[in-house]
Amino acid sequence: SEALEFELAGALFDGLSYNAGYTYTQANVTQAFQTFDLPAFAGPHGTPKVQYDVAKGNPLPNAPKNTATLALNYLQPLDFDGWNLDWHLNGSYRSGTLSTFGPNSQKGRGFFRISPFTTWNVAVTLVGDVKWTASLFADNVFNAQGITGGVPASAYGTRGQYFAIETPRTVGIRLTYAQ
Repeated sequence: SEALEFELAGALFDGLSYNAGYTYTQANVTQAFQTFDLPAFAGPHGTPKVQYDVAKGNPLPNAPKNTATLALNYLQPLDFDGWNLDWHLNGSYRSGTLSTFGPNSQKGRGFFRISPFTTWNVAVTLVGDVKWTASLFADNVFNAQGITGGVPASAYGTRGQYFAIETPRTVGIRLTYAQ
């Protein structure tokens, strides 16, 4: 496996800060292998069957080649002594990847391509010299489905399929208190 990662952070001008990151990952199987399992209801004396047959060079599952992040914060002073509004925007990108070791690793069962996705979050927070803050926020603003794993119908039928997804769009008010 090989990877490259970088991060930049700083201030664009007074009150506006940024943080940006990028990761490139080339993660592959370095040695072929097989895993075995007993078929359902085979009992302790059943014959093990190949569960995974993974070739050298196959990409590692759920390891996207590219990920990127960006965050911007703007601290806006208010006319009230010690009070500010913190305007926040952040986003993340994840490139497409594979759900398992490849289409041939389980005779195609359970394999699917995970699509790339981007999520964006925004918030505005009232902060001051007191122990509490109040935020108005929206997470996953564009309601990206963002599948990160799961099992497709090709593995166990429609009733057995499931997917792990990003949290759907969430809008709310957040109150925090620090002791």
